[in-house]
Amino acid sequence: MIQMGLVSVKQIGDTIYIVRSKTSTTANETAYEKVRRLILDDTKKKQRITPKTLDISSDKSHNTVPA
Repeated sequence: MIQMGLVSVKQIGDTIYIVRSKTSTTANETAYEKVRRLILDDTKKKQRITPKTLDISSDKSHNTVPA
């Protein structure tokens, strides 16, 4: 027997979205926890590869007008 799970239909504008979902009996985390973890992991990964910003508190200003 094939279990279809929950089917949700949502129309946004001219597009119809059909989502089929089912729960896992062996899952270790909820969908909310998984999405949260994925977002936090991605944020941490991006912070590691972002170049350091320039120190704007230095005495030299690149926006001064010559006297």
